[in-house]
Amino acid sequence: QFHPATHGKQHLFADDEPLYSATRFHKMAWAEAGYPNMVLPFAPGAKASTKSCTAMSEGQVVTVPSTAGQLSVRVDKTTTTAAFLVEQSQTVSTSLLNNLASTWDSTIYPTTTQYFGSAPDVDNNCQIQIVLYDIDGGGGIGGYFVPGYSAQREAVYMDIADTGWGNTILAHEFEHLFRSHGRFHRR
Repeated sequence: QFHPATHGKQHLFADDEPLYSATRFHKMAWAEAGYPNMVLPFAPGAKASTKSCTAMSEGQVVTVPSTAGQLSVRVDKTTTTAAFLVEQSQTVSTSLLNNLASTWDSTIYPTTTQYFGSAPDVDNNCQIQIVLYDIDGGGGIGGYFVPGYSAQREAVYMDIADTGWGNTILAHEFEHLFRSHGRFHRR
């Protein structure tokens, strides 16, 4: 029942023939069928995680790689799924960190993992490292993700001067992290 011109999205060309994605078509069919076989986290029958994590602790000082070289950062805020690391020479208000952490835990993390599966955890801390530092001042590079770092840790970076767009930046960079780990096509 799939008709490329009606239901598909044209993506690439191969031998002068267009290729169409049927993802939207299948997603809509799954929704119309009532999402069969979907298991939400914490739903009855959902598998419990037995993984033990070595989470980062507030006040901890660590060194992380960045595009500016090695950064000395301190863990200023933690949740069960994130550690907010702030460049040692910088200060971020507690209220801003609490707001970022609240939106991360209530919206960004659960929405992304609901649609794309569990987050990667190569460093076994069950937390995404969110590194806030002075990248280039306000209005330039708001944040970034480096695929080359993801073999050792899950980290996204945000310019401390662009925290007004913090939630948007975090959601965007977290998407890059998922894409880098091939997590977008698991569900």
